[in-house]
Amino acid sequence: MKTEFVDVYDESLKITGITERETAHRIGSLHKTAQWWLIDSDSVYFQIRGKNVAFPGLLDATVGGHITAGESAEEALLREIEEEVGIRLRTSELTFVGQNKFDYKGEGVQVREFSEVYFTKAKKKFRKFRPDPTELYGIAAVPFRSGRELIQGKTAYLSLKVMLADEKERNETLLEMGKKSFVPGNFVYFERVLEIGELFAKGERQVRI
Repeated sequence: MKTEFVDVYDESLKITGITERETAHRIGSLHKTAQWWLIDSDSVYFQIRGKNVAFPGLLDATVGGHITAGESAEEALLREIEEEVGIRLRTSELTFVGQNKFDYKGEGVQVREFSEVYFTKAKKKFRKFRPDPTELYGIAAVPFRSGRELIQGKTAYLSLKVMLADEKERNETLLEMGKKSFVPGNFVYFERVLEIGELFAKGERQVRI
């Protein structure tokens, strides 16, 4: 497997060096990622993370990936979007909506990431996805309002429409998911994505995280 290098930043987001991605996650070096959210008329699409990646089975950004050393956020996203969900986009189809800081400390892991966040309005629904089963378990459509209520604890569970990333065939199904189904440490961010995603779906393009 090819070693992946990332730029390391200080708190003012000035580059201070380069390190291996695994090292950054082990010692807590601040580095950048890019996240892309696909917004439908009534939902935000979340990926269900695959069993071979961190936080398996949990809901996260539609597509996310590390920005390798010397790479732009847009370059990273266009590559990751095609690899993970099989969609080819142009840079002009990405709308920048802000940045999100993610900090997580677990056993042997210390993740400090600063994400450049982009939205795209969906032209088609699930039919357009080609999820990569090595990266994703599936794609879930999380409704704007009920998704926020789930994160806020106003409801315990939601039945979400999901496209499973099956190697043989893509299956649509319903899965019951709760607040603990989201990647930990990002609840406020996810709630905000659902909030401004609804505005974006209605045509507002000046939204910010």
